[in-house]
Amino acid sequence: MTPHHGPGGTALIITGTGYVGPSIIVAFGGYPAVATVISDGEPVAFAPDGPGPGPVEVYVIAMSPSNPGTFTYV
Repeated sequence: MTPHHGPGGTALIITGTGYVGPSIIVAFGGYPAVATVISDGEPVAFAPDGPGPGPVEVYVIAMSPSNPGTFTYV
């Protein structure tokens, strides 16, 4: 995923396979974020305001969550 840090509202690109909207949910430190799938392997999520640093988790309906990394607020 890129980038690994930024303020609320930062667009985070998550690479992988099998991501198909609207069945994808992205959470920043447990806080849900708006996510849009640009293509099958590239969802974009916008960091919500202010929950603090924490893991980014990607949930796809009927699958276990993945954790592509940690996002730190600056």
